[in-house]
Formats: sequence, C-alpha cells, structure tokens
Amino acid sequence: MDKKLIIDVIGYVAGFFTTICLIPQLFKIITTKSANDISISSFIVLILGQLLWVIYGILILDLRILIANIISVILGSLIIIFTLIYKYE
Repeated sequence: MDKKLIIDVIGYVAGFFTTICLIPQLFKIITTKSANDISISSFIVLILGQLLWVIYGILILDLRILIANIISVILGSLIIIFTLIYKYE
C-alpha cells in the first residue's frame, strides 16, 4: 500500500475519532436538558486550540486538519451554547 495513502487514512481516522468524541456530551446535555457538571472554561480552551488547528490547517493546506477541527469547533460551540441555556434556566 502507498505510504501517502496510509498517512492520509490515519489522519482522517484520527480526525474522525477526535471529532466524534464531542457528540456523546452534546447528546447528553440536549437529552437531559442538564449541564450542571459541564466546565465551560474547558470547552472554551478546547475551542481556542481547535481554532488554532484550523489556522494551521489553512496555512499548510491540510484538508484532514481543517475538516476535523472545523466540525469540532462547531460541536464544542454547541456544547457551550446548550450548557449556557440549561445551566442558567
């Protein structure tokens, strides 16, 4: 198998797993309508890091980094939004 193909597959699979890890937390917040134990500050730091990855992905023109981190920024932002909605109701 081609070395570049293997590297690409590993990159996309890693991006997939690190991106979907946010979905269970978002799903739990939405379904339980509770976010009492969620640390907003940790998700803010996570989103800032992901935004830097997006900038890095743009600078080096790497689609694997861009796709995973743009989706992660969206999911992390949704977690913060729903946390604010349910934490302060």
